[in-house]
Amino acid sequence: MALTAAPASAAPAGLTITSPVNGSTVDSRTVTISGEVFGGSTVTIRNADDTVELARTNVRGTFGQPAPYSVTLPAFADDAATSQTVIVSGFYGGSGIPQQRLTFSLPAPAPVGNFTVTAPENGSTVESRTVTFTGTGTEGSLVNVLNVDGSRAADQARVNSAGQWSTTTTYADDAPVAQTVNINQVTGGAGRGNATVNFTLPAVVPVGNFTVTAPENGSTVESRTVTFTGTGTEGSLVNVLNVDGSRAADQARVNSAGQWSTTTTYADDAPVAQTVNINQVTGGAGRGNATVNFTLPAVVPVGNFTVTAPENGSTVESRTVTFTGTGTEGSTVNVLDVDGNRAAPQAVVNGDDQWSTTVTYSDDAPVAQTVNINQVTGGAGRGNATVNFTLPAPAPAELPAPVITSPTEGQTVTGTQVTFEGTGTPGAYIGLLVVPTELVEDAAPQARAAAPAPADPADPILVDENGNWTVTLALLPENYTVVAIQAADPEGATGLSAASEPVNFSLVAPVPAPAGGGSGAAPAANPTNPTLAATGGADPSLMFGIAALTLLAGAGALVVSKRRRVLN
Repeated sequence: MALTAAPASAAPAGLTITSPVNGSTVDSRTVTISGEVFGGSTVTIRNADDTVELARTNVRGTFGQPAPYSVTLPAFADDAATSQTVIVSGFYGGSGIPQQRLTFSLPAPAPVGNFTVTAPENGSTVESRTVTFTGTGTEGSLVNVLNVDGSRAADQARVNSAGQWSTTTTYADDAPVAQTVNINQVTGGAGRGNATVNFTLPAVVPVGNFTVTAPENGSTVESRTVTFTGTGTEGSLVNVLNVDGSRAADQARVNSAGQWSTTTTYADDAPVAQTVNINQVTGGAGRGNATVNFTLPAVVPVGNFTVTAPENGSTVESRTVTFTGTGTEGSTVNVLDVDGNRAAPQAVVNGDDQWSTTVTYSDDAPVAQTVNINQVTGGAGRGNATVNFTLPAPAPAELPAPVITSPTEGQTVTGTQVTFEGTGTPGAYIGLLVVPTELVEDAAPQARAAAPAPADPADPILVDENGNWTVTLALLPENYTVVAIQAADPEGATGLSAASEPVNFSLVAPVPAPAGGGSGAAPAANPTNPTLAATGGADPSLMFGIAALTLLAGAGALVVSKRRRVLN
């Protein structure tokens, strides 16, 4: 065979070192040196004194053409110096390859003390034949869980950035209950801790305790929402699967009482004939199964669901609203606001296919309301409707009693008219009850016996924006007691207040001017038939102001009671 010499411009045998870089720090105390050299070469690694060969490799490839090489050195001991130098050389074509010195730094040795096994505890009995081994260690290290014969008992784990490791395995039913594992950590190619753990597996669970209690095989269920129930081994998982292996219901877990349950709702287009395969998994192994055939109810038509009240777009009479309608017997009806919250308690359609539910809206609820009402039959929606309606405005609170400021208590007024003044709530309407004082003991029956409100009621007495009111009325000379009330509207229907404190005053006729005196005084009003601003007539119990004057009938009694307190 002819030998091919290296090109004159290249290093003999073309030896290069690409890793580790000269002067760098390596990641592990097990160091691999790699680069390129001509095919057919032998690469050797020797110590810095060139007295000991540490490793060598024969490089394949085309003779005389560059080929990759890789040589792994024996792991450096924990007490080895961090700074290391090796000599890389070898042979090519029967001649030595010129030496290259490579210097690098080793990482500090990982401490052994950080390796622990936290589960299972030595000497413990685990709850399942699926066992999770956990512990702590050095980030990036590998952890091996081995049987006593050296075979793997679980997959190799790697310590994460939080210094934690975990690996899981499932022991077969025929595996002995007494188990021993040897667990070791390998850091930078060197062992960095180990532990032996003895533990006991649970005995294999017999299949016989697994049952399916509902639905019964061959039965017809009442609803398209089906609950599967049964018994099993505590902690086991139960799977309800369709014949194609997909889940028919959520996975269930057997509770401490040995019971399991899971529920699913079949769609409207699901066939009425159903078959499910149900199995129990205990400790990672199947521990019982059953096949159940059952029939779903037919889908209920939507058309029988209606909302009869309130009508869409209507205004209801009260803030207590009753929702009514028709539906399918036994179905539930939900009245929801636009946010999906319940606007009224859930209703159930009765034997006459009727449903009803009532709610009272708070005073601060908006007058404009929208509800979404739906019927649920057999676990599925069977009709819905949206209803918009308007609530009445909330009744205002009772206004405070007004105050009469003029005339004042005990004042004598001269003339044929009296100007009443006082204070009240801005925007409110004032009503006055004027009673002859000598009849005050009979004020209540007099007021009740008074003629009904006249056809032409008085103009409203309105409290101005500053809270003041005034009215001038024509009266007969007399000793009077007057009381006032106020309301939020001219009819006195809302916010009607209690009566004011009564005011007693006297009205005396003016002294006529002497005949021919030429004083120019106006003539006195007709004392036998004064003009009454509120009533248009004469009456010993005079009511003025609020149109619904009959509401003042009871004020006579208030005058009597307050008058008595004054007299006493």
